[in-house]
Amino acid sequence: MKMPSRNLVERRVANALESLLLNDAYLILEGVSERSITHKLAEYLQQVFRSWHVDCEYNKLGPGVKTLPLLDGNDWIEDSPVYPDIIVHRRGMPEDPEDPPHCLVIEARKHPATVEKIRRDQEKIDRYLDTELRYRYGLLLEFRVESGQVRCVQEWK
Repeated sequence: MKMPSRNLVERRVANALESLLLNDAYLILEGVSERSITHKLAEYLQQVFRSWHVDCEYNKLGPGVKTLPLLDGNDWIEDSPVYPDIIVHRRGMPEDPEDPPHCLVIEARKHPATVEKIRRDQEKIDRYLDTELRYRYGLLLEFRVESGQVRCVQEWK
């Protein structure tokens, strides 16, 4: 299966976010849990990424647990288990090692998020892209309520 272009991925995410805000802004306005919001977003993403799997907090890489080297304060923790908020991928291991199975990883936060949490999510996304996990695209989302309106601030990698 061919990897979609960044432009196509960004358009599909924009469509899914538009559906989320149109149909489920209530979740963000009422301050429900981040997991509830990302679950609904994943449902809309599945509609626009029909030939891919869209999962929340998927922690497997083939038969093993998904891990990354991450900073904890000033110390590196090798093999930290990770649970991405949302991923667009192909489950299991690819038959062709040149065919990356991971399209998009999304980490999401509700505003206000601490600087430390945002930095940790940015670091995780960088690691998802630069390690053997080989995600092609990364997105940090922040859900904000400003003057009674919901906004989604996006930081693409």
